[in-house]
Amino acid sequence: MEFQKVMEEFERMCDFYDQKNELYCSPLYKETGSESWEDWCTYASTYPEEFESIVTKWAQQHPKPVYPTIGGLVAHMKNYLPERKDGKHWDSVSFEELLRQEVPKEVAEELGIVPINECGLNKYVEEESEWR
Repeated sequence: MEFQKVMEEFERMCDFYDQKNELYCSPLYKETGSESWEDWCTYASTYPEEFESIVTKWAQQHPKPVYPTIGGLVAHMKNYLPERKDGKHWDSVSFEELLRQEVPKEVAEELGIVPINECGLNKYVEEESEWR
C-alpha cells in the first residue's frame, strides 16, 4: 500500500478507536501494548512493514463508508413523490422545482428525518414566517 494511503488509513483507524474511547482495542495496542499515538509512530518507524501490514489488514476489515451522492438521493426520493397534476414526469421538472417539494413521508422515515414542526420548530411552517 502506498505510504500516503497507509497513513490516511492509520488516521482513520485511530479516529475509529478514539471516538469509542477504546484505543486499547486497536490492533496496534495489541502489538505495542500502548495507547499512545507517539508510541505507534515509533513502532511504524522501527517496524514499517509490520505497521503497514497491521493498518492494511484493519482497513480491509473496516472499509471506509461510502455514502450516496446528493443526486442519487434526490433520484431515490423522486420515486416516492406523488404523481403530478399536470401529468409531467418528475424527471422533466427543473431541479429548483424539485427542491421545493416536501420530502415524502416514506423517505423521511427511512432516513430518520423528523417533521420540521416537531419539538416546537413551527418557525419553518407558520404562514407568516419569514422562512415561507
